[in-house]
Amino acid sequence: MNDHHAEYTLQTLLYVSRLAAQDDYRSASALGLRPDQIRKIGSMSLQNLQELALTVKTRFFQTIFSADGLDAALRILRHKSAERETILRMIEAGASFSMMNALFGLSKTDHAGYRKLIGLSKQGRPSKPSEQESVTLWHHWIGHDQLGIRERLLAVHSQTGIELSALWALIQAWEAAVSESGNQTT
Repeated sequence: MNDHHAEYTLQTLLYVSRLAAQDDYRSASALGLRPDQIRKIGSMSLQNLQELALTVKTRFFQTIFSADGLDAALRILRHKSAERETILRMIEAGASFSMMNALFGLSKTDHAGYRKLIGLSKQGRPSKPSEQESVTLWHHWIGHDQLGIRERLLAVHSQTGIELSALWALIQAWEAAVSESGNQTT
């Protein structure tokens, strides 16, 4: 038996032993073991587990991946990685906690942790864009209406250099004005 399989076998036996010690027979049974086998493995010493893993010439267990399950897990991982990258880019671009909470559901602790991760100090209030900057921002904002909100914010920031928290405050004011004007016509 090659050493890699013996090591893998030992790690699996140790895992089953821990499950038995925690009285988690359901998880161990899901591996295809009977309760009496789980009890035997759980009662073995480390030395006996090592000997079992090294001396058995036949493979008594196998691991099979679910290709569909793995593909789904990889898609989820890609999505989470892309989202994390977007979060970091947005925080680097000056996104406030309230903005990140609204867009991603981040807690204050998460937001502070991301800021610390990328080496940003405490964030102050953004300066309010001038009237001319507001007009420029509006034109860039409507020019990217085909994008999702997160990508749209980053695109406008990239083109203007205006911090996202200032842009966010301006967008909130625009939306409130549009909502208010819609309420007045009814």
